[in-house]
Amino acid sequence: MEEERSGPFQEMLANFCEEYAEWRDGKTKQYPGDSRNATSAATLRQFAGWVRALPSDGVELARLEALTARCEAR
Repeated sequence: MEEERSGPFQEMLANFCEEYAEWRDGKTKQYPGDSRNATSAATLRQFAGWVRALPSDGVELARLEALTARCEAR
């Protein structure tokens, strides 16, 4: 079985989540008493992994891309 490769949108979304998680890591250091930043960073990384694991021709990824397009159009 061939390994499935992700498309541009899939990688862009996963990378965005990972970059935002890094930003949240910085906020965790800036505000050590606020656990929301660490929780958000971990959740963003988990979501990025989930996005990367999606089949590139699957309905979930197509729906995410359509939703993103709708949000960007506003």
